[in-house]
Amino acid sequence: MKEGRRNEFGVIIYLENGQGSLEILKMDLNRKPGGPKTTRKQQGVVAIFEVTDQVELVRRAKEAGATLVERWTSSERGHSIYYVGDWENNIFGFTPRYHNPKIKVP
Repeated sequence: MKEGRRNEFGVIIYLENGQGSLEILKMDLNRKPGGPKTTRKQQGVVAIFEVTDQVELVRRAKEAGATLVERWTSSERGHSIYYVGDWENNIFGFTPRYHNPKIKVP
């Protein structure tokens, strides 16, 4: 993921190879970032991204200062979702792309 455009309203983050984008908007300029979270359930909505190399993504995120909030493993499907917190304690999830056979892995 790479930061694309930033202005007074927010930031747009582009996924590698033009696969998509995520727009994060400022909602209330007077609100302070929330405190650290210890579970994904402490955030109302969590964006979950499918990635080809979960372990490498989590390693790079931690190296950049993110925190691993939680690793949830599906008892039905056997795959895990890693929930990572950013510098403002927002939580993002990362799941493997291979779990859906209809999605081509680049």
